[in-house]
Amino acid sequence: MINKKYKLIDIWLIDDDWPTNYLHQRIINKSGLAKSVVTLESAETALALLSEKQDAGSSYPDLILLDLNMPKVNGWEFLERFRQFNNKDTLIYMLSTTINPDDREKANGIKEIAGFKNKPLTKALLDEIRNTHFTKRA
Repeated sequence: MINKKYKLIDIWLIDDDWPTNYLHQRIINKSGLAKSVVTLESAETALALLSEKQDAGSSYPDLILLDLNMPKVNGWEFLERFRQFNNKDTLIYMLSTTINPDDREKANGIKEIAGFKNKPLTKALLDEIRNTHFTKRA
């Protein structure tokens, strides 16, 4: 049973596509799962914000929904750099439109990735993530 009162503090959406971020943010806000939803249109911006949080001793996001194919720094490169923060509390799901089965296989071999799902984020997928990873924390 889901504790409807339980909320994550922060969910970050890292995707270079503004309409996708907008849609995903609306779905998350409507679900009531998080107190804050941060949309970031580049992995570089997300890494800089993580660095700021580390320097300030602030908490990291509870959940990151990460796009795979982004310019400059893609999802794989983000994950490599994410490791420097030694953050074991943030759950990361890759959300992608890729049809390459090698991407899914690669994701399955990366311990920081809790799941690899196809876009768009749906209420059902968000419920699955909540039920699998967060109801036990309530």
